[in-house]
Amino acid sequence: MNGGVLMPKPQPAVVTRRLPVSAERVWEVMATPGALARYQPFCSGNPVAAWPGVGAQDTIHYLSGMVLQRRFTVWDEGHAYELEIGKSGWPASHVRWELVAAGAEESDLTISIWPSAFVGCPSAVRWVLHRWYLVPLVRRYLDAVLRGLDYYLTSDRNVPPNQFGQMWPFSHGLTRSS
Repeated sequence: MNGGVLMPKPQPAVVTRRLPVSAERVWEVMATPGALARYQPFCSGNPVAAWPGVGAQDTIHYLSGMVLQRRFTVWDEGHAYELEIGKSGWPASHVRWELVAAGAEESDLTISIWPSAFVGCPSAVRWVLHRWYLVPLVRRYLDAVLRGLDYYLTSDRNVPPNQFGQMWPFSHGLTRSS
């Protein structure tokens, strides 16, 4: 409750992409340690501390210098995984990657993120920022990640940095106003 007004629970940012390869091939790449560095267009490195399965841990080094840790909490072999992601010492966001076969040589991959940003803000302000700023930003990020995965799967080449455009706060040298 906020001044007598019930605020809706923040919804996840969700993006789905149909990929022109089998679900088995997509999972093979998703489950490869350090693979984010091959297809994530804002990633400069993806060192792995423990892999695979529940308890797996890795780190994403972004082109901007930002570093986030991932800790896997669910591992449904061949279908999905869930993880917590965030900066060390900060509240983590929850992420789910879910893969569904859409035929012998096609698959749908959905990534959902429940962002943890703006936790210190009043609930009404947090809801507005979440709905009108954070969710569109995260959807744009997820779209670039899935486009990068598509690029990698279909070309068998690592995705170039910022392949689909630069994006704050993940790309080097950008500010919020860039």
